[in-house]
Amino acid sequence: MPISNIFRIFVTINVKSNHILVKKSIFLTIVIGYYIFFMTSCNKNEKYQIQYVAMKLVDSKMWSIVNIESGDILYENEFSYEPSVIINDMFYVKNDKGLYDVYNLNDVKKPINKISYKYITSFNIDGEALAVEPGGGITLIDKNCKVITSFDKSIKFCSNFSKNGTAAFEDVSGKCGLIDKKGNIIIKAKYDGVHNSDVEDEYICITKDGDISRYDIMNTKQMISYSFTSKDYDQIGYFNEGLLSVKKAGDCNDVYYIDKTGVKSIKFGTVEEYGLYQYTFTNNISPFLEGKSWGIKNKSGEILIRAKYESLTIHDKFILAKKNDKWGAINEKDEVLLPFEFNALSYLNDERLITGEYYSSDKDNSFSIIDLNGKDIGTRNFKEINIYGSYGVRSNCFDAKNEANKVASILNENSCNNISAGKTLNDFRSLLKYSEYFYKGDYTLNESDNISGVSIKYAFDVPISRETYENFYGIRLSNGTKFNYNAKCVGVILDYSLKEYPITAESEFVRDFESIIKNKGFKNKGNDYYFENDNGINVGVGYSDGDIKVIYSFTNTYKPKISRKERKADEINKSFDSDEEEEVDSVLIE
Repeated sequence: MPISNIFRIFVTINVKSNHILVKKSIFLTIVIGYYIFFMTSCNKNEKYQIQYVAMKLVDSKMWSIVNIESGDILYENEFSYEPSVIINDMFYVKNDKGLYDVYNLNDVKKPINKISYKYITSFNIDGEALAVEPGGGITLIDKNCKVITSFDKSIKFCSNFSKNGTAAFEDVSGKCGLIDKKGNIIIKAKYDGVHNSDVEDEYICITKDGDISRYDIMNTKQMISYSFTSKDYDQIGYFNEGLLSVKKAGDCNDVYYIDKTGVKSIKFGTVEEYGLYQYTFTNNISPFLEGKSWGIKNKSGEILIRAKYESLTIHDKFILAKKNDKWGAINEKDEVLLPFEFNALSYLNDERLITGEYYSSDKDNSFSIIDLNGKDIGTRNFKEINIYGSYGVRSNCFDAKNEANKVASILNENSCNNISAGKTLNDFRSLLKYSEYFYKGDYTLNESDNISGVSIKYAFDVPISRETYENFYGIRLSNGTKFNYNAKCVGVILDYSLKEYPITAESEFVRDFESIIKNKGFKNKGNDYYFENDNGINVGVGYSDGDIKVIYSFTNTYKPKISRKERKADEINKSFDSDEEEEVDSVLIE
């Protein structure tokens, strides 16, 4: 992977983050390695240089805070949980209740906030962060944890604000738009995705039409300067220094840079399996891939350094490069600044790097800080480092009616997810992604696509795959595992998690869900949490540990037992914190 990190860095990256809000069905963009991306001040050309970093020392289970300029340890073994990236002395840390507290380096013993947060982002240069209290909506807070703006409760997700003062958001309808810090809607939530550049004034709004995605490049006045579809380019990167990296659609791996009008188009290199994250300009130069080697070109596409390195990452004062499995540093003239003798080399700021050894077990890692001359900074080694924070938050407001409608919209009086009675496994062949042996003994089959976070399974009357036998001269021999295509679909199972919401969420959901299905003609005929209609269809709803389960049954013979078990108060925050299912808990960068 062409990035100058070879050790494990714990990081939280949301699919709906880093100024991108997209549906998983469109594409997934994860940017790794450039934490300076969000450390730019209001002056777009001025980059923030971190000075303090959270590290876990070798042979320690606790987190410390280190001054990377001097190597001095400010607070040794101070935190049980990893502190976030530290910007202008501000950072957050998870507490024992699974919530988050805000600290200033001047006093790490006492949190600034009075109420711990369910979700929070890293602070920016201006001392602002997005924060959500338990059961509350999204707010913008200052460095004293005072609310600057409370955003409308219809906003369910919001990314960090970029330097131009805008953020991508998703509302309760599932559509995406753009908002400013005062809560004013800049671009209405009508798109399937919004790609908000961090340092440019252009945005990419994405509309999904079946398998085809349309990309509109527009400004805040919603004036479109250029449009293309996934038939033209099937991967997009970021606007950076006026250019956007894109991959040509089809089997080829060609990467182009285009401007906001689409008129300027430069064929630049090829893309590898990790995507376009590496294709970004820094000081008018960008890496390019040719074969399996990396080089550097300028904005005209002229080669400055031929493709000869195993990996390259460009920074303001130097370029980290890998050659013959060793790391070093060069400049844009290909002059060696640090010899190629390091097993690991990673950027901290323009004056400090990290080097050391990575092993499969974190406890064996050993890293140190060095300067641009290779001189050690400090005398202690560490095994983990965190230079990241959350780039987006979700509202914790629970709208029971909206959530119940979301799930109830999947079913009606005759079908669930467009599946009606009489279907057999033969009708679900497209969902059988693996061999017969994989499904051996299973009575359920997963739907490949979830609907608005609702997991869907199809239930059958017999195992969908089982061992078959034949008689050979009176001896019963195995004939292998085979699909039972005649297995009858007897019901649909819907699973939906409410763990992130307050403890009353499940009962409120059930109340509104039952009201909706009653209006659809279902009646409760007993005390088993099932409702039946005149067509003999049964719908049951229960919950346990914060998870909702809805059973849609085509027959009275299939009515699995369901219960309603309340969560305990102390389980709420620990069961669902900011490391959500749609986020990456840790990324191995190598």
